[in-house]
Amino acid sequence: MKSNEHILRTRDGRLIAFNLKISDSGGTGRVLVIAPEVGLDQQFYQPLTNWCTTRGINVITFDYRSQGQSAPLNHQQLQDTLRQWANQDLDVVLGHARRRFPEGELILLAHGISGEIAGMAASIENIDYLVLVSSALHVRQFWPWKTRVFAAMGGLFTPVERIWARRFLPGEKKMPSHVAQELYEWSGYHDGLFNIFPDNNYRRLNVPLLTLNFTDDPYSPQKAVDKLLGHYCPSGIKRMRIRPADMAQKNIGHNGFFEPRNEKLWTLMLDWLRDTTVEKRYFF
Repeated sequence: MKSNEHILRTRDGRLIAFNLKISDSGGTGRVLVIAPEVGLDQQFYQPLTNWCTTRGINVITFDYRSQGQSAPLNHQQLQDTLRQWANQDLDVVLGHARRRFPEGELILLAHGISGEIAGMAASIENIDYLVLVSSALHVRQFWPWKTRVFAAMGGLFTPVERIWARRFLPGEKKMPSHVAQELYEWSGYHDGLFNIFPDNNYRRLNVPLLTLNFTDDPYSPQKAVDKLLGHYCPSGIKRMRIRPADMAQKNIGHNGFFEPRNEKLWTLMLDWLRDTTVEKRYFF
């Protein structure tokens, strides 16, 4: 497995750290881009990355401008937004992936919030497959009651709003305050971010879609998952809502898919990729 660390420059001049790992076979047939959850950096995804490269899949991981290895490269982070994460950071990574592997099948694995914002990246037209892991629409009415009560307090007191984001959102590291505020605001709308941004790109994305959600994940209740998927128009969709007991696990939660103990879940994803044929790409 050959690993290469790189830096990309976005259209607005920000620097994005990314890592390309070439599969042990050196093949270019399939390329997996992992778009991270808020509060997580690319190091979190290394177990899955290493596993995929031993199975002939090249993998690209990256950090959004306020996160992980990208944060030290960018000194002005206070006003960074989720929209910039999508239409600047994710966009430049997907564009680079397509240029680097022009004939390869490009798979986007979007974790959590990345599954919500992915359609705002113009370069999403380059992907051939989409995998959403623990992604759902951030809408308060679908959340567990404890989270909703605390969120209601956040609406009255801005400092509490920030505590809410760091206490109840699933990332492991400090979240930029502006991103936390943005997520909180989206959650108050009946259609989340789609009350603000159009879903044109989402509805034109005509590729196979796999969704993986887990019954013990409080951040992706079934109604919120369905609400998000209602904005996508894939060429084919496979929905998997899994109980931990089905995988002989006590818990999986929001981030557990990426832990080595859940290699069976990785195999499910790989089996789906092997059994799915790409018929069409994004169209205008």
